[in-house]
Amino acid sequence: MGDADRSASDLDSDSDVNADSNVDPAAASDAPSSSLIPKTNHLETAWWLALLSPLLVPWVVVRTTDTTLVFAWGMTPIGSGHLTTLPAYLRSTAGLPTFLQMWPVGAACYLAAVGWAIGDRYFGTDQRVTAGLLALAALCVTWMASGLGVEPARTAFPLGTILFAGLALWAYVVRRS
Repeated sequence: MGDADRSASDLDSDSDVNADSNVDPAAASDAPSSSLIPKTNHLETAWWLALLSPLLVPWVVVRTTDTTLVFAWGMTPIGSGHLTTLPAYLRSTAGLPTFLQMWPVGAACYLAAVGWAIGDRYFGTDQRVTAGLLALAALCVTWMASGLGVEPARTAFPLGTILFAGLALWAYVVRRS
């Protein structure tokens, strides 16, 4: 076998190696093919930021002569500089109407959903529980806002309902896939 024959066979084997290196990386990945949206680092980061956003986004905006923002942890009238935490509010009031009792119940549902999501991250728990707890938090916020907005001179905007419903949908549909 001459040098010319050896060069030709080396070229053939090199072309086989090049053919194998042109494999589509997406097709060669270990990701399951049934996944509609793969879990990437960016999607995972976005999920955790979105899940923690109810700590910063007001759950209900109450408009009267002043505007009050109701958060998971407390409420504050805009411009007053006064802050009432949820525990302080519960200590200072007695015999709350049912719609105001939904505030701590919603906060408990939200905290349980965060806890369950952490469990899913580290122990592989069922994400449907997280979605259900977020849906319950959305119902609590809706109930609270409907009671706060009953009076003629007062309007309540339930931002938390939209936020929690979106998070529940994300947990149930996207994160389960």
